[in-house]
Formats: sequence, structure tokens, C-alpha cells
Amino acid sequence: MNKILHIILISLFSLTVFSCGEKEEEKEAPVIAEVYPVTTPTSDPTPDYTFSSTKAGTITYGGSCSSGTTSATSGNNTITFLTLSDGTYSDCTIIVTDSEGNASNTLTITSFIVDTTTTTTDTTAPTVTSVSTTADNQSSVSITDNITVTFSEAMDTTYVTTSTSDTNCAGTIRVSSDNFSTCVKMSSSPASSNSNKTFTLDPYDNLTAGTTYKTRITTGVKDTAGNALSSQYETSSGFTPPDLTAPTVTSVSTTADNQSSIAITDNITVSFSEAMDNTSITTNTDDSSCYGTLRVSSDNFSSCVQMASSPSSSNSGMTFTLDPYDNLTVSTTYKTRVTTGVKDAAGNALSGQYETSNGFTTWAPSGTFQMGGAIQGTEL
Repeated sequence: MNKILHIILISLFSLTVFSCGEKEEEKEAPVIAEVYPVTTPTSDPTPDYTFSSTKAGTITYGGSCSSGTTSATSGNNTITFLTLSDGTYSDCTIIVTDSEGNASNTLTITSFIVDTTTTTTDTTAPTVTSVSTTADNQSSVSITDNITVTFSEAMDTTYVTTSTSDTNCAGTIRVSSDNFSTCVKMSSSPASSNSNKTFTLDPYDNLTAGTTYKTRITTGVKDTAGNALSSQYETSSGFTPPDLTAPTVTSVSTTADNQSSIAITDNITVSFSEAMDNTSITTNTDDSSCYGTLRVSSDNFSSCVQMASSPSSSNSGMTFTLDPYDNLTVSTTYKTRVTTGVKDAAGNALSGQYETSNGFTTWAPSGTFQMGGAIQGTEL
């Protein structure tokens, strides 16, 4: 009997201990703690707040703060408060209740201030992000292209200026081909776009082909907060408009510069609109065959006047002189032809063959006589 009673007592004791342990486990509540407080003061009326929880559960808000987020997970949780008015918030609390109904500790949110009237002062200096042209290709810029300067932020347009009256280097944006001894005159003030981040310069006249231009932005430019460029900006390589214009023949003349009374000893001079590639300016020096790019003929180029040497260059490669090997024939009309084989310094060929329409006519000096078409002697 005693043995049976002893077994019953042991069983009851075991059930009691098991029941108490189960109740203790059920009562383990979440523990919550602050991770990232609200920045204070904040101009954001819906600030974020981060806290941690050891268990998932339902969030209960207390005080002046609330959020649309009502569930917490185990680990860090970031919530966004519903719109708050300007003021100080020191009574906001959070409680997390798990699925068994166990409530966490009450987390008091660190006091913070909402002030939507506060503005952040811009103290960052602007920078130049790019300098480009209409073609947006610095190696193939047209002589009619505009120049565009882009900044990292909106600029105060009153401080973005350029030279519009002459070629003096004035204004805060300058374009020059001679290291800023002079500057390109612009047709108007820089035109702004891209929310005042981009400014376009329009040269008053065409740029010069084959010339390298650099752009300089001075520290006089300022952003809308009044911050100036920290240091002067200048393009290192610049841009060079290529010469795409074909040369033209501007004149064909003689030593006397009179096409109707040319001495038989005169030379013939051909002038072009720009500097030429000397290697492309040739003539016949071996015989009376018509070859070379500069030719002189009295029989519609069936034969040509033999020259004493290659054309001599002058006037910065724009003028070439032909020196006949022998005297020209008296009272004879000569025409000059320039073929499309001539090229300027940039490699552009003459667009069409050039030929004098009337040519020039030689005359006989007083006291000379002609035999067989050439000067043979002088009468004494």
C-alpha cells in the first residue's frame, strides 16, 4: 500500500514540475531595443526609426507617434512614422507582443525634433563636368559649332558671362586660340538650359579652320547658393575645327600685272584663297608636254610652256610663281590652267578645274624683231 502511495506522489510531483516549466517557457516575452534614433532636428515630417526585437510580434505605439507598420520581425525593424507636425517628440513608445500574448518591454524612443522650416545650407563648390561642342566630338568640330559648358549643379546665371563686345578676354567663360591673349567674341550672353546647369556659347563669327581653341572658366562663376568655382578650369587639349573648305584660285597675273601688254620675259603668278600643300603645286620642267597642276599654254593645252623650275612659293604658301624656261612668243595669247590636283594644307582639292578665260597677250619690246616665232636679235 505504501509503495503504491509513493508512486502516486512521485507522478504528481513530476506533473507539477513539467507544468511549471511549460508556463515559464510560455511567459518568455520579446525584448526590444533602439538601433537608430530619429535624426534631430529633422526636416522630414515622416522620419524613419529602427529598433530590434528578439521575437516577431505585433507593434503597439504609444504617445504622439504612430506608423502604418504594425508587425515586427525578429532582428532589426525600420518603421516610418506617420506625418508629424513641427515640434518636439519625447513621449513616443513601442511595445511588441508575440503570438502567445507576451508583451515586450516598453521602448521609449529617444526624443527628437521635427522642423520643416529648417533648410540645409549648400556649401559645396560647383565643378565643371564637361566642355563640348555642337558636334560633341572635339576632333571634328565645325567652324560654325557652338561651345557648351556643363556644371555639376544649378548656377547663378548672373555670374555666367562672356565677351560679346570685342575680342578682349572678359567674362567668366572664355574661348581662345592664342592662350587667352585674345578671346572669341560671342554673339550673345551664354544661353542656359538643363535647369541652369548647362550654358551654350555662340561665336559671333565662324571659327578658324585648323586652329585649336581652348575654353577657360574662371572662379567668378557661382552656383545658386553663392558658392564659387574652387579653382579656375581650363581644357587641356581644346578642340580644332578641321579645314573642310576647298581652296579657290583668287588671281592669275604676270610680273607686269597687266594681261594685255605682257613682256615676253614676264613670269606668271597664281594665288590661292588659302595656304596650299607645296607638294601638290607642280608644273612641267622637262619639255613642252602638258603635265603638272599649273600649266600655261598658247594652243589650248595641246602643248605647254616649259618652266625653268618648280613653282616658287610665297605669301605663306598662298602664291606660286612660274618662271618660263625661255622667252614667251611675241604677240601671242597664253592661258593658264590649274587642275584639281592642287590641294590646300588640309588636303582639300580644288573643287573644279580653273582656267583663265581670256589669258594674257605678249607684246614685242621696241627695237626687236622676230624670226620663226622667237626673239632673235635687237636692231641697233
